[in-house]
Amino acid sequence: MCHLVLLMPLFGLALFPILPLPVASPLYLMVVAASVLVYYKAYQAMKQPIQVGREALVGKTVEVVAVVDTPSLARYLVREGGELWSASSSGHLRRGDKAVVKRLEGTRLVLMPVSGDTAASAIGDTTCR
Repeated sequence: MCHLVLLMPLFGLALFPILPLPVASPLYLMVVAASVLVYYKAYQAMKQPIQVGREALVGKTVEVVAVVDTPSLARYLVREGGELWSASSSGHLRRGDKAVVKRLEGTRLVLMPVSGDTAASAIGDTTCR
């Protein structure tokens, strides 16, 4: 149903058999102008960055809530915006530390500890795996 808006110029052609040409032409041009505006706004909306979901977490700073040490890799429970996420990091973090989400591995966040230059380089790496 919402795709019918994309056909506005086609529906506007129905003005020509009904109305005289001097009246139908300006009305049709207004329909075409409105269509171009709708197409432009739709294009802008499609180019917006991801704002919700787990993909939006890449590059954000999170707080470590709990640490679960395993022999091979440290696992963490982190909080971002009131949500708790499972995370891992090759660096060592403690409860209350801040970290930047480097990438996603399934539903687990991969973290990089925040310390000076490391945070800026982690924000630039937005590769999802």
